[in-house]
Order: sequence, then C-alpha cells, then structure tokens
Amino acid sequence: MSCPKDTNLQVRDQFGNLIAPIVQRISKCKGKKSFYPSFTPVIDSISVTSSVAGVYTFVQITGSNFLPPCNGNTYVNFGSFTQIPITFYSSFNIAFVVPLNAVGGIYNIKVVNVYNDNFSLPVSQSYPGIPNYSNAVSYRIYNMHYTLSGIYTVSSDSNYNTIINFLGNGNFTILNNINNIPINYIAVGGGGGGAGGAYNISTSGGGGGGGGGVATGTFGLQNSYSILIGNGGSGGAKDFLNPGNGTNGGSTQITGVINVSGGAFGRSCASSPFGKGGNSGNGGAGGTGNTNPGGNGVNGGGGGGGQWNSPIGFNGGNGSTSITSVYSFGTAFGAGGGGGGGGSGSITSTSLSGTGGNIYAGNGGNGTTGTVGSGTAHYGGGGGGGISGSSTATTTKGGNGGSGRVVLYFNN
Repeated sequence: MSCPKDTNLQVRDQFGNLIAPIVQRISKCKGKKSFYPSFTPVIDSISVTSSVAGVYTFVQITGSNFLPPCNGNTYVNFGSFTQIPITFYSSFNIAFVVPLNAVGGIYNIKVVNVYNDNFSLPVSQSYPGIPNYSNAVSYRIYNMHYTLSGIYTVSSDSNYNTIINFLGNGNFTILNNINNIPINYIAVGGGGGGAGGAYNISTSGGGGGGGGGVATGTFGLQNSYSILIGNGGSGGAKDFLNPGNGTNGGSTQITGVINVSGGAFGRSCASSPFGKGGNSGNGGAGGTGNTNPGGNGVNGGGGGGGQWNSPIGFNGGNGSTSITSVYSFGTAFGAGGGGGGGGSGSITSTSLSGTGGNIYAGNGGNGTTGTVGSGTAHYGGGGGGGISGSSTATTTKGGNGGSGRVVLYFNN
C-alpha cells in the first residue's frame, strides 16, 4: 500500500479568510494515515457576558482546539486589547481577566492560536507563525455599577440601555458611576379615591378622586436612594344619607430627589352639598357637583364633580387629564382624575357616569350598569365617584385610586 499524500494544515486569519497551505505533513509510514489536530480555536460560550468598568472580572471560555503551552501559544484579543494572557485548563476550557482600564462599550472576544511545531509526529513544516483566529463573541462593559432591591422590572430599548420600573417600594444604589451618567426619572403619585353614593334621592353622586401628581427630572450623584411608591386612595362607602369620602392617594418619593403628591379624595354629598372632585397631585382643581351635569375637573388631573340626583338621573362631571409624559420607550404617564358619580334617580336607564381624565383614570359611577371604575394600578388615576339614587335604585361605593410608580432610565 502506498503512503498517503501530503496533508495540508489550514488556518484562518482574524477575518475568517482561509490561509493555506501553511503546514505540510509528509508521512513516511505504510498503510497508516495520521492527521493534525485543528489549529482553529472555537468559542462556544463564555461564563459572563458583561461587567462594570474598573471591576475585576474573570471570564471562562468554553470551546475547542485551545493549544496547551507545550504545543503553541493561545491568547485572547478583547477588542483593541490584544494578546491578553490566559489560564489554560484544557483544550476545551481557558480563562482570562477583563482589562481593568477598558471603558464602557461593546467588545469582541476572539481566541488566537499560534502553533509552535511541537507535535510528536515528524513533520516538515513551513509555518511562519501566522495567528489563527476563532469566531467572535460580544461582551459589554457598563460605565455604572448599581444594585436594586424591592419590586421592580428591568428592560431596555434602542434609545435607553436600562429602564427600571419600580412598581412597589425599593432601593436604587449607585456603587460606581465612572462618567457621572445622568439618571432620568418619572415619578407618579397615587390617585385619590372616589366618594361613595347615597340612597337618598335628594343627594348627589360622589366626586371622583384626583389624579396623582407626575414629575420628571434627572439626578446623578453616587448615592443610595429609597423608592417609596404611593398607594391609591380607597373609595368611600355608600350610605343612605352619609356616604363616605374617598381617601387621599399616597405620595411617591425618591429620597433626596423628589416627592410627588398623591391625588386628593373625592367628597361625598355628606361633606359637600354636591359631591366635589378631588384636586390632582399637580394642583389641578376638582370639579364641583351640580344639577346637570356635574362640574368637570380642570388644569391637570382634577376629579369630576358628582351629579345631583332626581327622578331622572344625570351625568357626573369628567375628570381632567394630568401632565402626560411620553418617552421614547413608548409609555404615556398621565394620572387623570376620576369621573364624578351620576345620580341614578328612579329611571336608571338614563343615568350615566362621568369619564376619567384618560385611560388610566377610573370612570365615574354609571347608574345604568351599576359599576364604578377604579384607577389603573401603577398609573395614579383617580377613582370614580359612586352613584346616588333612591332606595330602589343601584347605589355604589366610590372607586379606588390607582397606585403610582417610579421609572428610572439612562444610557449606561
């Protein structure tokens, strides 16, 4: 049997282009073929895909064809940082340390092999020492290091690397902010609760709760911040002559940065001749109840006034829309005031409700359906006012206000 033909060893450059022939093996055996191991390293996975600038980070690489020191030199290129030394565990596992002076950004990791002609089989080789490159794997370095606790979600989009939504109390602690990155925030207070309705035909529907305040701004100090989310106010109870007022929405705070007021409670006919809508957390006035229809909330998130009851019920006033902030991640935050409660009267089919200031606010009591809307959770809408009517007509408690939230977003 004749000896096998020469076996050419092929390698690839950093752009993936084939470089061949580089090494030729000339076999002098009879009836046997032997082959070089592949000199092209392959990265299958890395133990971590991101870290913070200036923080010691050890990255383990799993793959194949990594050269032991006796057979060649294997190192890592990390973006523009080249020939980073490795710790060799096996041909399938190596590790390296991320350069401490690497700044924030995206880096490509590549493993590089340089064969030193030290395999046991005899060879005749013309290998000039050209590096053989692996596939590239992306790695990210952040300029800011922070920790979170509490009730929150984290996301991102094409405009902001990090968007943190606090839906409940928590903490945001900046451990390291290398470039003093500004932290943008939106804070929304809790919506006020709507007032309850009365059974007495000579009373009005309850006033809607005011929408929670909305504030925006930036901060960037290296510090720890407590996040306190305002709860929505409770709706007032229904009663024959003395229905309850709602309760105020809670304030939302980023300690040391901002305190946003919650919406004020809606008043019932027991505390106001006509159910009066609560003021918004931004100071918008609630509407005053009337005979036909109830007064509307004004100037940003005031609750609608309740409607006077009569043999034919009428609409409560509408709540108004608060400051609406629309950011590039596509969320609108407008804490609208709740609608005022309608007077159901004895002909409930004509009894309607005031509407909320926007989709996040609770609708006022509806004599036809017997329902009262509550403010949407985490958007600070005011609760709707309860319905008043005769003892035989539908009567309801006030709707609850929606809780607030805090949004932090920044380019890290």
